[in-house]
Amino acid sequence: MHKPPVQFDTATAMAYVGQAVQLELIMDEDEPPYWCSMHIVGLVLTKDGVWDFPYFMTMNLTPDGRTPSEVPFNDILSIRIADQTEGCSHA
Repeated sequence: MHKPPVQFDTATAMAYVGQAVQLELIMDEDEPPYWCSMHIVGLVLTKDGVWDFPYFMTMNLTPDGRTPSEVPFNDILSIRIADQTEGCSHA
């Protein structure tokens, strides 16, 4: 059993837009969590009757020509600004 995903309010989620971050992600309950670094370039929030699952739009730290990827909030176990010291994560 993994720890629960991070819970974001709108202001907290918006504060990560434009930041390079380290994310601890879980994609499948049967797989171990993993860490990755990326830029958060956008945010999609819920809208009643339109969209139920908020997510970040992310890009690799090194430009690779790809379009942004979606990282659903419920896949994020912890997050921290990439230049923060160890132990200062938002969780």
